[in-house]
Amino acid sequence: RLRPQLQPAPQVAYTVQPGGENLTKLEVPAKGQSDTSRDRRKREFRFNSVYDINATQEDVFRKAQSIIDRAMEGYNGTIFAYGATGSGKTFTMMGPDQEGLEGIVPRAASRIFDYIVREDAPTDEAHL
Repeated sequence: RLRPQLQPAPQVAYTVQPGGENLTKLEVPAKGQSDTSRDRRKREFRFNSVYDINATQEDVFRKAQSIIDRAMEGYNGTIFAYGATGSGKTFTMMGPDQEGLEGIVPRAASRIFDYIVREDAPTDEAHL
């Protein structure tokens, strides 16, 4: 999730494009490098998902819920938030205490408990 800068920052041209196999590629030019530097190359990062500032908590959770569903089926899954201080990790993971703005963790807990209730519900099936 990209957020606006807190203070004006130098304009950096970056590109976001599909990277294949459901990955998104972000290319950022190297900064502070002289033309004679041998390390003057673009930095390339690959992500499963990239969200801009207009993304809602629901948009972000839609991607996370497939990880949660697979974990409930017995597969390993990780949802990892990484970024600089003030970049929105806590907001994305926890959200404020407001209806509709819940983050990934409270939505995941709710989804897990819904799954447990569905699995424990009595059925008309008989298993021998």
